[in-house]
Amino acid sequence: MGFLAPIGTAIGGAITGFGSFIGGLGAIGKAVVGIGLNLAANALVGSIARGRAQRPPPSGVELDVQYGGDRPRIVRCGRFGVAGHLIYANSSGPANRDLQQVFVLSDFRITSLDKVWIDGEPVTLGAFDAIRGHVVDSGEYAGLIWIRYYDGRQMDADPGLVAAANPAGRWTADHRLSGMSYVVVTMQFDQERLGNVPQFFFEGKGAPLYDFRKDSTVGGSGSHRWDDPATWEFTENPVLMDYAYRRGFTANGDLFCGMDMVESDLPVSRWALAANICDEHFNGETRYRCAVGFDGGPDAEHGDNIDAVMKACGGMVVHGVDGAWPLIGTDQITVATLTDDDLIVGQPVRFQARRPSNELVNSVSGTFPDPDNQWSPTGYERATDAATVAIDRHSKDVAIDFETVPYAKQAAQLAAIYFSENRFEANATITARPRWQVLEPGDWIVWQSARYGTRSYMVTDMALASLHSDGPRNVALSLQERAGAMYDSVGVVTPPLVAPPNAEPVRQQELLDFIVVPTQVVGDRGQVAAAIRASWSAPIDPDITGAVIEYRIKAGPGEIMSQTVPRERTVARLTDGVVSATAYQVRHRLVTDPPRPVSPSAWVDVITPDAPLTDVRVALSSLDPTVRAWIDEQLSARFDSHAQWIAELGAAVAERALEDVVHRREVTREVGRETGAVRARLVDEQALRAREDEALASRISITEASTGTNAAAITENRLAQVAGDDALAQSVGVVQGEVDAVQASVVSADQARIAGDDALAQSLASVQASVAGLEGDVADISAAGLIAISANASPTGGAQSQVDIATRAVAGGPVSQAAMSLRAKAGGVSEALFQADRMIFTDGVNETPAILFNNGAAYLAVANIGLVTAGFIQSPNGRFTADLNTGELVWYN
Repeated sequence: MGFLAPIGTAIGGAITGFGSFIGGLGAIGKAVVGIGLNLAANALVGSIARGRAQRPPPSGVELDVQYGGDRPRIVRCGRFGVAGHLIYANSSGPANRDLQQVFVLSDFRITSLDKVWIDGEPVTLGAFDAIRGHVVDSGEYAGLIWIRYYDGRQMDADPGLVAAANPAGRWTADHRLSGMSYVVVTMQFDQERLGNVPQFFFEGKGAPLYDFRKDSTVGGSGSHRWDDPATWEFTENPVLMDYAYRRGFTANGDLFCGMDMVESDLPVSRWALAANICDEHFNGETRYRCAVGFDGGPDAEHGDNIDAVMKACGGMVVHGVDGAWPLIGTDQITVATLTDDDLIVGQPVRFQARRPSNELVNSVSGTFPDPDNQWSPTGYERATDAATVAIDRHSKDVAIDFETVPYAKQAAQLAAIYFSENRFEANATITARPRWQVLEPGDWIVWQSARYGTRSYMVTDMALASLHSDGPRNVALSLQERAGAMYDSVGVVTPPLVAPPNAEPVRQQELLDFIVVPTQVVGDRGQVAAAIRASWSAPIDPDITGAVIEYRIKAGPGEIMSQTVPRERTVARLTDGVVSATAYQVRHRLVTDPPRPVSPSAWVDVITPDAPLTDVRVALSSLDPTVRAWIDEQLSARFDSHAQWIAELGAAVAERALEDVVHRREVTREVGRETGAVRARLVDEQALRAREDEALASRISITEASTGTNAAAITENRLAQVAGDDALAQSVGVVQGEVDAVQASVVSADQARIAGDDALAQSLASVQASVAGLEGDVADISAAGLIAISANASPTGGAQSQVDIATRAVAGGPVSQAAMSLRAKAGGVSEALFQADRMIFTDGVNETPAILFNNGAAYLAVANIGLVTAGFIQSPNGRFTADLNTGELVWYN
């Protein structure tokens, strides 16, 4: 016989064709492993049904009689056991004593009818009657029932049905049912032995199928021919069933079941290899056999029919650019070894060593149709592993029923395969060098990785891709861990008793003896302030590393303040934010290592003592108008320069990105309206440049939508550039919206730059909202806020860092602005600039204006001072002075 190739897939030629996008690269070719991958995980998450209504999967058995004319056409392949499809019943003879029933077994030719059950008991068939067929000669109905069977090759109608039709013409000579296999049951009423219609069940061998290995015209050896069904033979080989379904089943030239694929899309050498694997002997039986009824109904899906066959042989479907073929569940030859040096530098590597817990199983059980039990569902031996169950610490059983496998050993073997497949968990996606274009889906390889370890994998997805349109075709590979041990034995193990783990210890949830009392703190010069003292016993739980003491004003609402204390401390004094004669609440929360959920304790009430703070010193002199003007000028200039920097930075990034564009994708949708266009647009542009002493990478992303004059957009510009000794990284993002004359925007910009020995880092965020002058109004209304941070270090300029915060608002009058600038310079110099018309202090409930400006001069609005230290005091008009150093008081009139 031909096609006796060794088990394993040889390295084929390069795959070319299909256009797509793989991992952001333009794919030149793509091929994948489809149906059959990770069956156990899919069963566990309930995806085998594929989200549709509960439609029975194709199988080799139908235990119940089918009725009605809307039943789909079924093609039986392999062994089958069915109650049949009742399509006709007729009574005739004296007093309608004779009853005829017609049961369709298959809508295609079958090979034989081997067994008949009546009311659950097998019967034997005796002498043949030319009109009624074989008489039942065993059991309680012996001599009262006749069975006549047609295999689908008949050219004439059944003579008994035509002759006994009541009334005449119900069954005519035209009712030949050519191409369909059916059974005619004739029963003779007997009051004692056959007073009711019994139930029938039929077993037989399904359709004869074409075997390309026996066709000498396609490289095989034998007389099989696809266009001559008379040369076909019965088979239980699932690969031959799959092939026949893909080519399609016809009746009188009409394709009624299957896919109608052309022969050239089914590479015969690959199909022959898969068929040979199924016919191997394993554990004393043929390795893989199948019994299936292909569903030819209008609602059937090809994937369901093929999946039913692949499930019976541990198989997967490979979709390549040169066709489709099955990959059968067996050990494969490793065709290549890849190392980290074979990967493309800079391309991402996705690696997952373990499946999610909800996709793991440690036990597979289910049923198979047992011909020795009138094809009833029977449990096969469970596939499991004691060590795996112990590691998982509980059973994760998944039910997989093998509806197309009428053999107990084979069902148990398949359960073990799918169980083992689920526990080989690693998967990865890599991009390899062009020389690995020869790899194909289904190939087994070894990847030796210094970071991810050495494992065997099956290629499940392959695509040719390049970084540039004219560059080499790299290979994007998806890998799933595999090993030959998956197919070695049935591997059914009853797990031993595993000793339960020790119970979790009782963990301390709160500090013991937690007490809160009011107290005071006294300074070195006698100053007194209110405070709260918290104390507790040392923790006994070794996991406790400390505690967080939280407190708040009881009247609230207000901020919850906190103090963190280490494990060795047992006392905390709370002073920050604590004022005198006020009710507070205090609680604590444990800190543990390793972290574990811990709830905070209940609040404890405490009232602080009446001890107002007595240590306030104020030395405030009026600011000269020129000083205030200088502050306004400095902070306003910073506000304007930062806003200008954002615009310049975005324009610079966009301008650079126009050079050497390697990828640009723009999608625009527009719908015209009388009032304007409705438009949505996505733009993604990437640029790369590598020249002598210069490298640049940039990306621009635009997302926008507009309806007439209303618009919303998000723009992101990113740039990385190295030129000589200069290195620059920039990022600018703009989020903006506009409706009529109302606008709002958020802008963020970041920059890091090295120029020679100088280093600069800047970060800026800006928000703005505005309403343009509307009809009847004369003024624009706008508000803006800005935060900027910069740090600069150089051998010549030293080191300087600066933080600026500014806000603006205008509505037809003068601009209102508040700003703050914090600056630190090398050499011990630091300064803080504030710009505001009023400075207000608050404890979260009460507000007190502290400093006010009037005609350019700063005034202390209110003073509640315990101790004042000053040298000279003067009234605003100069008519009163007090020299505290000399004790001289002077009044002028």
